[in-house]
Amino acid sequence: MNQHLPPENLKEIGTIPAGTIGAREQYIVVRGSKEKWIDGDLFSRAQVIKEIDADYSNLAQVIAISLEAGTSRDATDEICRTVINRWAEDNEELGDEAYVFVEMVCGTTFASAFRRVA
Repeated sequence: MNQHLPPENLKEIGTIPAGTIGAREQYIVVRGSKEKWIDGDLFSRAQVIKEIDADYSNLAQVIAISLEAGTSRDATDEICRTVINRWAEDNEELGDEAYVFVEMVCGTTFASAFRRVA
């Protein structure tokens, strides 16, 4: 997922101090290929994983925000890999769209390990 918001839309607030990644973070899902839009409100980690698992189409970026620390970071790869690893653990069969998603995030070799829907 190499799509990013233009700098004028998102300002990195600062660096992430050691030990704060994952601590009380909330997530924003940004969707769209040409026009970007924010999908819903702030999500918890569990909620954003469910959201991406249910609908990964038009995913542009997942942004982790720590209001406590005043930081933000790109969490797209982390969240997408978590969803895909759960699919692998559950031995999911992939349709064409899901296969392309896995291939884009994890590569062709990893995607080829999944069974495909006939």
